[in-house]
Amino acid sequence: MLDQIIHNLQRTPKLIDILLTGRNVDELRYKDNDESWNCFDIVRHLIVADETLWIVRAKVFLDDTLEDKTFVPFEPEKTITQYRDLQMEELISILSRKREQNIKEFLELQIHESDLNRDAIHPSIGPVKFSQLLNAWQVHDMSHISQINRNLIRTRKVAVGPWKRYFSFLRDV
Repeated sequence: MLDQIIHNLQRTPKLIDILLTGRNVDELRYKDNDESWNCFDIVRHLIVADETLWIVRAKVFLDDTLEDKTFVPFEPEKTITQYRDLQMEELISILSRKREQNIKEFLELQIHESDLNRDAIHPSIGPVKFSQLLNAWQVHDMSHISQINRNLIRTRKVAVGPWKRYFSFLRDV
């Protein structure tokens, strides 16, 4: 299980690079409404999550000296305000480096299968297992890759004309 998780987490920056490098700014800035995120927002969010969330929380599970195993709250909306002045290629480079560092640090934790049953407390959902955190990290990545794809698809909603009805990502916009 751990090998597959690491493999999946290593893929994210590469997939995002393939999806977004070389795109025009209009595509990258597209969002459905004022409440949704554009591709810049998504990549900035992934960077900040890698800086402040996943490894920090992994260490909570593994630290037997902690009396309180409650995670520090994470505020996703605040993550998109950081790294505002950077181009997409710069953001992708930062994400790639940060993810590489996180994988290295993750491997240095020398996690065993038995550690996956360790408990901690999520501030809004309550008790969680270490295995659930690791799977949530993967799903978090996959969800944002899907969100990027949806945004890129929706930039073409007018261009596809009557074929719009055949594409689920275009039907509700």
